[in-house]
Amino acid sequence: MIDPQFRLATGILCFIALISPLSSGAGGRFQRRDANVNFTSMPQCSWTVCSPLLSSLLDCGQGITVDCFCRRPNPLICAWTVNWDCWNRTEDWYDTQCPGRPPVNLSEIPSCARSCFDKENVCMEQTHNCVCSQPRPDCNSATTTCGSGEVGLYDAWYRNTCKSNLTALPTSASNPHPAGPSTSSASGTPTPPPPFPDESLSKGATAGIAVGVIAGTVALGVFLFMVWKWKFQLSGGNGVVHNPDPKARSYPTPSMAQPAPLVEAP
Repeated sequence: MIDPQFRLATGILCFIALISPLSSGAGGRFQRRDANVNFTSMPQCSWTVCSPLLSSLLDCGQGITVDCFCRRPNPLICAWTVNWDCWNRTEDWYDTQCPGRPPVNLSEIPSCARSCFDKENVCMEQTHNCVCSQPRPDCNSATTTCGSGEVGLYDAWYRNTCKSNLTALPTSASNPHPAGPSTSSASGTPTPPPPFPDESLSKGATAGIAVGVIAGTVALGVFLFMVWKWKFQLSGGNGVVHNPDPKARSYPTPSMAQPAPLVEAP
C-alpha cells in the first residue's frame, strides 16, 4: 500500500510540472510586446524605402518595439510609394508583427459622406495603414449633401480612426503618391538586416524561465524529502526496512526444516 504522504508528494510534483510551462508561456506573451519588431522578414521592396525613415517617423526611441510599432495607426506610411504588390506583401508582414488588428469601421461614416469617401478611397482592403496613409478624402459640405453637423461627425470619425496618424514623411523622403501605390510589378526578397537587433530575452521571458526553474527545483526537493521520510518510517529509524503488512508471515521452507532425531523403540 502506498503511503499517503508519498501520494501527496507525487501529486505536488505533477501539479507544478503542469504549471511550469504555463509560467514560461506567460513570459512568451510578455516578450511579444517587449521585443523589437522583426524587420528581417519585411519585404525588401518596402524595407529599402522605410529603413532610413522608421526611427524618426515612429519616434519609438532607440529600438522599435512591437508595442510602440503596433500602437501607431499607420506605421507603413513610409512604404506608400511602392507598388500594390509590394504594399500587399508588406501589409501581410505587418499582420505577423501586429496580429488581430481589425479593419477600419466604415459604417460610422455619415451616409451623406459615404459616396464621397468611397470615390476618393484607393484602398483595396480597409486597413488602418492604407486608410490613414492615403490622402484624406475631402468630404465636406461643398462635396457632399452633408450639413455642418454631419461634416463634424465625419471629421470626428477620421480623427478617431487615424488618431496620431503619420500623415507627413520627413523631408528626406518622397511624399506619398496621391493615387496610392503604383500598379507596376517589383520583386522583393525578405532578407533585410534589422535596424535594431534584439537577441536578448525580455523581462517577461526571463521571469517565466526563472519561475519554471524555481518551481521545478522546489517540487523535486519536496518529492525527494517525502520519499526519504517514507522509507525512514518503514525502517523504524534504524535503516532496516520492515514489512508493513502484518498479515505477511514467513514460513520455513522444506530445506530449512531440521530432521527429528531417531528414537529407538524400547
